[in-house]
Amino acid sequence: MSSVELVCRGVIGFVMALAIIGKVSGHERWREFRASLAGFTWLPYQARTAVAALVVAAEAAVLVLVAVPATAVAGLALGGLLLTGISLAVLAARRAGHEVRCNCFGGDAGPIGRAELIRNAILVLICALGATASTAAAATPGPVAGGLLLSCAALAAAALSFPRELRFALTHPRRDLP
Repeated sequence: MSSVELVCRGVIGFVMALAIIGKVSGHERWREFRASLAGFTWLPYQARTAVAALVVAAEAAVLVLVAVPATAVAGLALGGLLLTGISLAVLAARRAGHEVRCNCFGGDAGPIGRAELIRNAILVLICALGATASTAAAATPGPVAGGLLLSCAALAAAALSFPRELRFALTHPRRDLP
């Protein structure tokens, strides 16, 4: 396993974990996620709970698959397909004039727009890069290097998952500091 593969698997795994936790960490968050599916007007109201559960189950499957070296490529492929499918559904809804709210990581982050679609495209590219890197013969990183690489992957996942919060933290200096 190469360093590139490890980082890609880490980023996708952490992003999926953040998405799952955000959606199922409380009844209100689950309700908000389910309600955000209203933007997909072709989806019957009665099907929203099942579709929401399928999305979380798919995210969990990606998380488990990328965590196991023998199934990592399948996990990266499933992650890429999931992200592509969600993005295409959002684009279709937007093209039809409907707004889809972003409850991707828990809580309402506003309407899904260009930034979220670009984030998804970056994640799909990370899936493809990780799957491609898995075919290269490379030395497996040692425990220290692997830990550092996974730490970087966690930071990248957080930045991709919460870009608005990161932008706020970096651009709004605290006024109460001397």
